[in-house]
Amino acid sequence: MKRFLKKILLFVSPVVAVVGIYIILDPFMVVHHHSPFFERECYVGINPNIGYVSTMTYIENLPDQDYDSFIFGNSRSVHFLIDDWQPHIDPAAHCFHFNADGESLYGMLKKIELIDSLGGKLSNALLIVDNTLLGKAKNNEGHLFAIPPALEGGRGKTRFQWQYIKAFLTPRFTVAYADYTITGKIKDYMRAGFFVSDEYITYDYRRNELKETGFEREIAAGTFYTPTRKAYFTDFPGTVAKPSIGAQQAQMLTEIATLLHEHHTNYKVIVCPIFNKIKLNPADLAFLQATFGIDAVYDFSGVNSYTADYRGYYDAYHPRPTITRQIINQVYAD
Repeated sequence: MKRFLKKILLFVSPVVAVVGIYIILDPFMVVHHHSPFFERECYVGINPNIGYVSTMTYIENLPDQDYDSFIFGNSRSVHFLIDDWQPHIDPAAHCFHFNADGESLYGMLKKIELIDSLGGKLSNALLIVDNTLLGKAKNNEGHLFAIPPALEGGRGKTRFQWQYIKAFLTPRFTVAYADYTITGKIKDYMRAGFFVSDEYITYDYRRNELKETGFEREIAAGTFYTPTRKAYFTDFPGTVAKPSIGAQQAQMLTEIATLLHEHHTNYKVIVCPIFNKIKLNPADLAFLQATFGIDAVYDFSGVNSYTADYRGYYDAYHPRPTITRQIINQVYAD
């Protein structure tokens, strides 16, 4: 019996050790309390789950900030800046970026449900969508996209943490994390798998707003659009996307619209321009207009002035504030 127990202990002890190290180090900032998740100006370093960052920051700040205006969407929505939006709604509004990388319709719905369940206000909202987001009825798997348990009534905590333990055990991450922790330097190989990022950002904790300060400095200096980066801006032909909205997506969009109507929200739905010039499917656009109102939906996808010049983008999928600012002005002028 003793020999059997020793074998069991020898078998489980490495697992316990690894889990213990993961808990102590907490490289993805999902075990212990972190406030704020970023410094005022910093390199991103180990990429966090931005959906988790947004959710926990909202919950923590809500008692003091009394948020009433929100920008929802995936990573493309990050560059729709509050300073550009707020003059069009209310100078006294308490605004918050409630975004997530790789956002899904399910994640967007759950964020709006969370605001409602906590007695929060929804006076104004920008819903930044595209055909990719509209097609997602559930979140992607993986540590960057796992939906926070707080958005599901506290359920799924074990499943959530397992995503990070798996990532922690990935050899590419283990090597990159150790190297980065010891040297403090971000090297080319570390970017594989989106584990480590050398983006230099400015972060507003109160608004949960992230700005690409480093990229903008490089653009101003004329050093950003290198031949490697320019290669991403191929001459896309400008096709029409396949329909993204099925039965599940239609139900979620209807639930989002219902909650916004219950809060008497002043909202706009913006189909974000992407440099790939893919046009939102007409059936999807028609559904958005029928659900949210034809006067509240603005489609900037496809071939147009906003997708004509690569210099309005950080890459083929993320517009700069120079583009999003024009869109916000046009939307509210209309």
